This record gives sequence, C-alpha cells and structure tokens, in this order.
Amino acid sequence: MFSKFFKRPSAVQAIQQAPDEIEFVEQLAGSGLDALRMELAPRLMRFDGIENAYLPKLQYRCEDKPRSCLLLVERAPLAAQRKEEIAAACAGIIPMDICFSLDLPNDLVSKVTALCRPLLLPELALFECPLVVKPGPQSSMPAEWSMGVSFWFVAAASYEDALVHAVASARAAGFEFVDVYQGQVLQIDHTKWWDEIVMKQWREYSEHLPTQQQIDVAVATGGAFQGPTVGPIALGSPR
Repeated sequence: MFSKFFKRPSAVQAIQQAPDEIEFVEQLAGSGLDALRMELAPRLMRFDGIENAYLPKLQYRCEDKPRSCLLLVERAPLAAQRKEEIAAACAGIIPMDICFSLDLPNDLVSKVTALCRPLLLPELALFECPLVVKPGPQSSMPAEWSMGVSFWFVAAASYEDALVHAVASARAAGFEFVDVYQGQVLQIDHTKWWDEIVMKQWREYSEHLPTQQQIDVAVATGGAFQGPTVGPIALGSPR
C-alpha cells in the first residue's frame, strides 16, 4: 500500500539515542499519509495508556537523512514491557522509529506538537464531496469521458476543510478538478455509513467502499476515501 511513499522494508525500532542527539524537523507528508494514519489508529486505540500520537520526521545528528518517526503520547509512564507491546503492534506497516513523549525533554515534544497534527482528532464529521473532474494522465477514469463525478468521503471539522482535502486527494489520484457537482458538499451521519449510505445509495459499489469500521477510523483521524466515479456527464446534468 505504501510502496510509493516509503521504499525501505518494513521495520520498527525504538529510539535509543540520547535526547540531545535527535531533532524533529517536520511532519511526514506524501500521498500515503492518510492511509498510514488510518492503519496506525486502530492499533494504538487498543491501548488505554496512549492518549495520542504524532508522525514527525526525526533527524539524528550523526546521520544525513531524516527518518520516519512515531511519537506516542502516554497518559502516564508505561512499563518497558508495555512499550514493547505497543511498538510490536505498530510493526509491519512502514520503517519508523518509535519514541514516547515522557522519555523526551518537554521542548522536543512541544516542537513536535507545534509541527504536526495529532493522529487522533476530536469532533470531526463525515462529508460527501462530489467533484466534477476531467481524466488526467494517471486517473482511473475512461479517457473518452470529457468529465465525470468522483465521489470522496472525507472526515473534517467543516465542509470547507473537507472540500480542500477532497480536491487534493482527487488531484493526487490523477484527476483534474473542475467544480463541485451541483455546488453541494453533504454532511452525513458516519454511524449509519454502511446501512444507510452504502446499502441504500451505493449497493452496487459496496465491494469497493470502506467498511463501517474503516469509516469510524477515518472520522477519528481525519481520513478520506475515494468512492465511485460516475459519468460521463455534462455540467448541469442531474445526479
């Protein structure tokens, strides 16, 4: 899933360098970041001792290139064995170093919280963003369609944020954004995703849509999923 985002073999290791030998330089970025967040969240939510997490880049002073890092924020100090269990739960996704906030100086942790958004985000809603798009050179849309509607389901704090995220995701998927279909971004009840949205509106596409659990994780992390792309259409045509 992350082959275009991270090239190295999967591995996880705990940081063993002294705090004065490391620096957090920026937030992780890339087209696979949403998927990474949604993969990590359910693993970490199993542990009551973890309050939240961040995904910065970690620079060792003795190395030229930064590494991917998972900074875990504990509710209280954790035993070494518990830390090992949490690290093991995060293994097999991407290569990354793991550190715990209570093991680091406050100024290092504060820098991460200022640089990065947390993994778990409170009070998000789910929005359906229907985007009028043109086929780009790498999109999955038939080249003979002049335009189509690509549906994106995005967790965000507002419809404006959801639309920005959806447009960026559509462009990353190879589409050329044209407009919002019928000018509407709809807020939907994520707790009724499968029974009310998928089974009643998108049953024929159900095998290609996220499960209820995946949507719940997306709402916890601010994730996005690509839905069906329908067409061809002309602007102003009914749904």
